[in-house]
Amino acid sequence: QHIGPPLLPFVCHGAEYTVPREGQGPICVPSYGPHDRNSTSLPHESSDSADCIRERFPITTLANLPDSPKIGLVNPLVNDTGIRMTMFRWLEEQVRVQGDVLNWATLKKGFVYQENHIPSLSPASRGIWKPKGLMAALSLTTSPNSPYPDRIEEDHLIYSYQGRDPQSSDNRAVRLAMQEQIPLAYFHGVEKGWYFASWPMLVTHDNPDQLQFIIQAEPAGINLGGANLSGSMDGAMIHGTEPRRAYATSQIKIRIHQRAFRERVLAAYKSHCAMCKLKHRELLDAAHIIPDSEGGAPVVSNGLALCKIHHAAFDARVIGVNPDGYRIAVREDILREVDGPMLRHGIQGMAGKELWVPRSAEKKPDREALARQWKRFQVAG
Repeated sequence: QHIGPPLLPFVCHGAEYTVPREGQGPICVPSYGPHDRNSTSLPHESSDSADCIRERFPITTLANLPDSPKIGLVNPLVNDTGIRMTMFRWLEEQVRVQGDVLNWATLKKGFVYQENHIPSLSPASRGIWKPKGLMAALSLTTSPNSPYPDRIEEDHLIYSYQGRDPQSSDNRAVRLAMQEQIPLAYFHGVEKGWYFASWPMLVTHDNPDQLQFIIQAEPAGINLGGANLSGSMDGAMIHGTEPRRAYATSQIKIRIHQRAFRERVLAAYKSHCAMCKLKHRELLDAAHIIPDSEGGAPVVSNGLALCKIHHAAFDARVIGVNPDGYRIAVREDILREVDGPMLRHGIQGMAGKELWVPRSAEKKPDREALARQWKRFQVAG
C-alpha cells in the first residue's frame, strides 16, 4: 500500500485531506472480503496501513475504478456532503412549491450538482439508491406495490434488505450510512407515480437475522459539513433524541395515510376540481364527505377532489351537493350577497351545476354520505 510523496490538499467534511497530484497513479484502498453474516461492522480490512488510509480518506469520498473492485481513487470531485446538502435543499424547494408528495419523474430527473443531473432515487426503480462515486446510500424508496414488507411501526420504519444477501453492495451502502450516521432521504409511494418525501432519515439499527434495517426521522435536522439542515417533519422542539425521533417518525405514518387518500382521490378525478374543473394539482385537495373525526373511511367514494376555495366552501356549508343528480347548491344568503368576481363566478356561479364525478361506480361519491352532508347544508341555510 503505497502513497507517493507529492500530495495535493483539499477540504471535505470540514477537514483537510491530501490526494496524489495528477498523473501519479492510484491510491490502493482495502478490499472488502467475506465476514460474519450477523456482524453489523464493515468487513475486515487487510492491514494497519489500510486502516490508516481509511482514516485519512473517508470512505464516502472514494470512487470505484471500472477495471477492479479492489482499487479506488480519492476523487475530490465526489463530495458526499455537497451532494447530500444539494439534494436536501432541492427537496425543500420542491416541497415548498408542489407539496410533500412528489412525482416520480421529478425525483428521477433529480437535482443539479456541479453541472450534473443526479437522480434523487434509483432510475432503475431499485429501493436503495447510491449514485456512482458515493459509498453510502443517498436515498431509500418504498414503491406503492412493493414486494418488500417495508412498514412504519409506532416509532420507527422497518426497511427490508435489497434481496437476501446482507453483504450485497446495496445493503452495505445502507449499513455504512448507519455506521457513519450519514443522513438519507426516504420516498414512500402513496399512489402509482407519486411519493411522499421525508428527510433527514437516519439508519439506527441493522438486523441481519431479519434482513432489515431500522430507520428514524430526525426532525431537529443535522449539521452536515458545517451547514445546518432542517428536517421535513415536526417535533424539533421535543427534548431527548429518542422521543423526538419517535414522534417525527410516527408523523410520517400519519401523513402517508393522509397523502395516500389525497392521491387516490385526485387520480380518480384526473386532477380536476369536481366543481370548477381547475387542473392545478398544487391547488387541489381531497375533501372528505364524512370527516375522519366522524368515522369517515379514507376511500375514494368518501372523497371529492376540490380546489382549495371550494373545499373550504363545502366544509363551511356555503356550498352543498344534492345526492340526487350530484347537483351543486349554494346557500340562499350567499346567493343574495353582492361582492367581487370571486363570489359571483367562483361561488354563486356554481349553483345548479352538476358535479364532475369519476365514471367508475365504485369511485363515485357515496350517495348516503352525501345525503348526511346535504341535510347539514340545508340546516345551515
